[in-house]
Amino acid sequence: MSILGTVLDIGKKILITAATRFATNMATKASNSFGSKPTPQRETKSKELTTLERRYLAEKDKRELIALEIQREQLHLQTLIHKENIELSLKQIQADYDKDRWAGILSRDETVDVLRSSQEKHHLLMLLSEPEISPSCPDSFKNDLPIAVRNELKQFMQSEYPFQNELYPVQFFGKFFESRIFDAHVKQYERLLNSVPTVVLYSQMTDENLYLHIHGWGFGDISLTETCTFNWEAIYEQFHKEGGNDKDAYKAIRKMIVALHQAFAAFCSDFYYLTVINPLHEPRLFHTEFTEELQMVVEPLKQSLQTICEHNRLRYEENLLKQEQKERENRVVSAYQDVEKYPDSGFNWISLGDALENADRLEEAIFAYKKAIELGWDSYSCNRSLVYVLDKLDKLGRVDEAIAAYKKAMKLNSDPSNSILILPGFHGHTTKRLF
Repeated sequence: MSILGTVLDIGKKILITAATRFATNMATKASNSFGSKPTPQRETKSKELTTLERRYLAEKDKRELIALEIQREQLHLQTLIHKENIELSLKQIQADYDKDRWAGILSRDETVDVLRSSQEKHHLLMLLSEPEISPSCPDSFKNDLPIAVRNELKQFMQSEYPFQNELYPVQFFGKFFESRIFDAHVKQYERLLNSVPTVVLYSQMTDENLYLHIHGWGFGDISLTETCTFNWEAIYEQFHKEGGNDKDAYKAIRKMIVALHQAFAAFCSDFYYLTVINPLHEPRLFHTEFTEELQMVVEPLKQSLQTICEHNRLRYEENLLKQEQKERENRVVSAYQDVEKYPDSGFNWISLGDALENADRLEEAIFAYKKAIELGWDSYSCNRSLVYVLDKLDKLGRVDEAIAAYKKAMKLNSDPSNSILILPGFHGHTTKRLF
C-alpha cells in the first residue's frame, strides 16, 4: 500500500470515529424530540407495519409530490411566522449593538441584511468563523487552512444547498465574523438572531487536535450543540512513519479538515429540513457525490439521517391511517344524520351501510343493508354489498347469510358478467360452499 493509502486508512478511522459520535448524538436528540415511543426494528415489525411498508413504496411517486408541496407550504408558513420576530430583532440590534460590544466581531449592516433577507424568504442561515490556530501549529495551517476551509465550504454549499433553491435554501457566509469567536460570542449572537434558524461552525486547532464546534438554534426543541475532536497529529505522525514529507502530510490533513466541515454542514442542513420543515424531506446527503476524503465522513451521518427518515416514515404512515380512519368515521356520522333525517329512504340506508363497511363496523353495516332491503331497495347492488360484508365476517359463522345474499344478488342481476365482481372478494369457506 502507498504512503498516502496507509495514511488515509488511519485518517478514515479517526474521521469515522468523530462523525459517528456526532451522528449518534444527533439521531438520539431527534428521536427524543419525536416522543418516547421507540422506532420499531425490522426484525420485530408486525405484519401491519410490513403492509404499511409495501403501501409506502407503492405510493412513492405520490408521496414525493406531497413532500414537495409540504416543503413549499412550510417554507412559506415559516416566513410568515418569523416575520414579526425578525422585525423585533431589527429594532433590538440598533439598541444592543454598542451595548453588547459587537463592534470588531460582526458588522451591524451585514447582520441587518441577514435579518431582512430572512423576512423575505425563510431559509437556514449557516455561518463560519475562521479556525483559531495555535501559534505552535505549522505555518501551513496558520496561512492556508482558514482560506481552504472558507472557500471550499462555500463552493460545496452553493453547489449542494444553494440559497436560490426553493425547497432547501441555505444562506452561507464564510467570513461573516470580523474576528474569531468562541462559546460566549455564539450565545450572544443567538440572542441577537434567535428569530432566524442558524448553524454556526467555529473551531480551534492545537498542536494535536482540531476541535470543531457546531452550535445551532431554531431547531424546535432539539438542542444543537456538539463538538467534534479530530486528532490530526496522529495522521501527521503516520506520514513520517511511512517516510512521507511535511508538505504532503499538511495537504492531506487540510483536505480532511475541509471534508469534516463540508460533511457536518451538509448534515446540519438536511437535519433542519427533515426535523423542522418537512418530515418527508429527501436528504441531499443521500445523493451528493463526494471526494475520497469526504466519503470517509458521510457514511455514519447518512445512517443517522436514514434513522430519522425511517422514524418519520412510520409516523407519517401512522398519522395517515389515523386521518383516514377519522374521515371514515366522519362519513359514518354524516350518514347516520341523513338516516335520522329521512329514515324511510332506502338510499340513505345503503349509503350508511357503505360508510360503516368502510369504517370496518361490519355488524352495523349488515343491519343498514338489510334495512334498505326492507324498505324496497332489494337490488343487485345492495345484495352485492351485503355479500362483501358478510364474507368479511366469514369466520364469525355468517357464511350461510353470505351465500343467500349472493344467490339473491345473482337472481336480481341483469348482467351475468357482474358475478366476477363478487367472487374475488370471497374467502375460502364461502367459495367452497358456493361450488
